[in-house]
Amino acid sequence: MELFMTALGLVLIIEGLPYFIGPLMMQRYALAMATMDPRVLRAGGLILMSLGLGILYAFVG
Repeated sequence: MELFMTALGLVLIIEGLPYFIGPLMMQRYALAMATMDPRVLRAGGLILMSLGLGILYAFVG
């Protein structure tokens, strides 16, 4: 449980950092994402999840 909470805390820090550093940039990014084809967003999400899984597999085992 401790490992899960550590990972969750790190995810929240990393996800919140851009909103803290550049809120206007994040608003523009959100508007741009609203106009994108959902298939492109889905493909990007799949790529990021695959990358994360690969990193976990390589470094955690």
